[in-house]
Parts: sequence; structure tokens; C-alpha cells
Amino acid sequence: MRRWIPPGPVIAIALTLFPLFVGGRATAQVCSPGTYSATGSAPCSTCPSGTYSPSGSQSCSPCPSGSYSAAGSAFCSACPGGTYSPPGSASCSPCASGYYSPSGSAFCSACPGGTYSSSGSPSCSACGPGYYSNAGSGSCSPCPAGTQAPSFGSASCQPCPAGTVAANTGTASCSPCPNGTAPDASRTQCVSVTPCPVGQYSASGTAPCTDCAAGTFADQQGSQVCNACPAGTYSVQGSAACNVCPDGSIAQFTGSAACTPCPQGTTSDASHTQCVQAAAAPFGAAPAVSFLGAVRPNPARGAAAFDVGLAEAGALRVSVHDAAGRLLRALDGGAHAAGTYHLSWDLRTAAGARVAPGVYYVRVEAAAFRAMRAVQVTR
Repeated sequence: MRRWIPPGPVIAIALTLFPLFVGGRATAQVCSPGTYSATGSAPCSTCPSGTYSPSGSQSCSPCPSGSYSAAGSAFCSACPGGTYSPPGSASCSPCASGYYSPSGSAFCSACPGGTYSSSGSPSCSACGPGYYSNAGSGSCSPCPAGTQAPSFGSASCQPCPAGTVAANTGTASCSPCPNGTAPDASRTQCVSVTPCPVGQYSASGTAPCTDCAAGTFADQQGSQVCNACPAGTYSVQGSAACNVCPDGSIAQFTGSAACTPCPQGTTSDASHTQCVQAAAAPFGAAPAVSFLGAVRPNPARGAAAFDVGLAEAGALRVSVHDAAGRLLRALDGGAHAAGTYHLSWDLRTAAGARVAPGVYYVRVEAAAFRAMRAVQVTR
């Protein structure tokens, strides 16, 4: 009597070679791995390529995506890197250039921008400096002249920075132009340049240049912008400097192309930014010490008058301020001879508006002399 052996892989192979005896009778042979039959036993057929089967199989199974097999295979093998396969493949196909795949892949992926690959590549390689690529590229392209790609893996090239050029393709870093030269429009070569003269400007500071507009100036060669004239000054077109407004005229704001004459009876203050009451001739002799006389009338309804005495010749500034100290009106300014002056305030601001009822202050400044008096304004 034969000894019973537990079934398993070894016995499965044995069964393809020897019949199994049951009750003293031989039974049909089990199909070996890589073969099949409707009953799983002999006679068996070889599994076609692209499929596989274990022992005793009644059919063959297609290889899954990313694998392949030859005819009569017991199992499928993974596609190597750089190849791919759909289900039931007898072999793996190489990835096209610009694509890649790891082992066991069902499809190939496009290389990202800044990288490339040749046909059948398991991975993508970075483009070197001076080169770039779009996604799915089989090779890297040199950067055009006038551009650069300073690092590995560039998906695009950048224009040369200001003051630099790239004469050749495939440039990793643009070169600076020597002194006295500048890049041309294509940034491929340095050309001699002429700086803009004073009174003119351009975006690059070199020819061709444009005259500065009236009210502005450019006091240096090679200017890229023109500056606005300060208040109290003016300029004509193409000026290298601004002119102070003539006495008796003012420029209240920056960027003035001309000065505005002061109304009759007034003159410009020292800064030429506002008109003040013209200085009267002294009606009295110079006092021993400078003074600010009492305001009269006080309270005032229509106008307020006061005397100012200067012990010595010099600059005089007379102004009116509100209770918060804000300047409302400049009444007098400029150089004055020693003597006593009679001044008045019409209770209006520099803009000509009458002030509201309240307390205001007349302030006098002359050399080391400082004085202030309150004025009560009523309706």
C-alpha cells in the first residue's frame, strides 16, 4: 500500500510526472504551473505569453498592468524601470523620450519642466545651467542670447538683469557692461552711451533724453527722473536748477512753472511762499529796545492795529496764530530798518476767510526779540 503525502508545491510538480494512485488505481495528472486545462489535469495546454497559471489551473490569468510573461509562465515579472505595459502583455514597451517610469509601471509620466530623458529612462535628469526645458522634453535647449539660467533644473530663462548682457546662447550668468557702456535693446552686447545732460532725463539716464518739464529740474548728468522745484522757486523747461521767485511774487507749492505776483499793498515773505503786508516806513525813531505794542481795539470786530519797534535793523517776522498755535496769516516779513512801525490785521486768514470769534495771537520775531499778544475777536 502507497504512503499518503500531504498536497503542496512539491507534490504538484510530482503529479505532472507520476500518476496518483487512489485505491490502487491511477488518476489523471494535475497540470503543471504555466499550463491549464478545463479540468486542471492532463492533457494540459501551455499558457500563452502575457498570462500565467499555478499548478492545476483550469485557465490562465492575464498579467496585471506593469508586468509581462512569456508563454508557459507560472508568474508574471515586473516591467523594468523605463518601460511600461497594459494588462496581459507579453513584453514591456520603452518610455518615449521626455517620459520616465519606475519598475512595475502601467504607464510613463512626463518629465517636469527643467528636466529631460531619453527613450527608456527610469528617471529624468536636470538641465544644466544655461539650459532649460518644457515638461515632456527629450533634451534641454540653450537659453537664447540676452537671457540666462543660473541654476540646474530651469524651466525657463530670465532676461539679463539691468546693466548686463549675454552675447551667446546657453549662458548661465550674464556679464556686466564696462563703465561708459550699456546693454543694447536685445541685451546681447554692450554699446557706448552718452549720459543725459543736466536739465534732461531718460529711463536709463542715457541718450536719447527728454527736457525736464517746467517746474522741475535735473542738476546732474545721467538723470533718470526730474525733481520738482521747491515751494518759493520756479523753473522753465529743460532747467538744471530752480530760480527763486522775484521779490513781490510767490510760489506756494512745489513744481511751479511760474511765480504769482502778490496783490497791491503786499509783498512776498522771506521764503517767497506767501504774500504779506508790505513793510511800512517807520513813523518813529528807533526805540532803545524792541517792543510789541498793545493791540487796539481789543476785543476787535473789523480790524486790529498794533505798533512794533525795532531797536536795530534786521529781519522781522509778524504772524497771527490760533489758540492751538497754528499759523493763520503772515503779516510782515523781510529786512527792516530800525524804527517804529504801525501794522494792522484785518481778521482774515491767508486764504482771505474771516476768522471765527475767539482768541488769537499776534507773534513778533526779530533777531533775539520774541513777543506775543492776544487778540479777542468778536462778531
